[in-house]
Amino acid sequence: VALSSYGCKVVITGRSAVALEKVAQDAVKASGGNAPLQIVGDLLDDTFPSRLITETIAKFGKLDFLVNNAGSMMGRTTLSDTKFLQEFDKLVNLNARCVVNLTQLAVPHLKQSKGAAILNIGSIASQQPWSGILPYCVSKAMLNSITKTTALELGKYSIRVNIINPGAVDTNIYRSMEMSHQNWTQFMQRKKQTSLLKLVAQPDDIAHLACFLLSQDAKNVTGSIFTSDTGASLK
Repeated sequence: VALSSYGCKVVITGRSAVALEKVAQDAVKASGGNAPLQIVGDLLDDTFPSRLITETIAKFGKLDFLVNNAGSMMGRTTLSDTKFLQEFDKLVNLNARCVVNLTQLAVPHLKQSKGAAILNIGSIASQQPWSGILPYCVSKAMLNSITKTTALELGKYSIRVNIINPGAVDTNIYRSMEMSHQNWTQFMQRKKQTSLLKLVAQPDDIAHLACFLLSQDAKNVTGSIFTSDTGASLK
């Protein structure tokens, strides 16, 4: 939505057509009529990432930015759980492998764009791990390394690669955490009280930082990890 408000032609993807349509309507309002291309699909389907890039190029003819924002947290799991490795493999696949896959598919098109950039969305869990969510923490820590090594490889093509590691953000991720809306609200209130700024981040807070990192105002920034967590990780 924020990118649309700056006049970008945007492609959005997700598993829910209903959720995509809501985002698309918000983008149209923010941009004054610039409707994003909606592509419904599951990134865990090995055929979908290729289709996503192909349909994007077919529609717009080029690719300037790639924002890897898909991800999941799932419920709490420990090493003693019988399905621990299944949870581990699924999260690493979605949160890390899919990012590499999409990046690999996007690079040939990004090379042809002046000012191309890749932005990954991680988590402070990559830097401040929590008990009971080992697969999530590991997958997000992998994303930090993916960002830096990709930046090293793509710098010679003037493609910038950065990552934002948010803290708690008031989104609907509670659905993938197997948490009720009421419990999520209480969780957000606890996070507000434990943050240095006594704030709970909103999606727009992360979106504004993302727009900056994709813009030419950040043309000298690559391979960098940006933490946006209202200071919670300092406590």
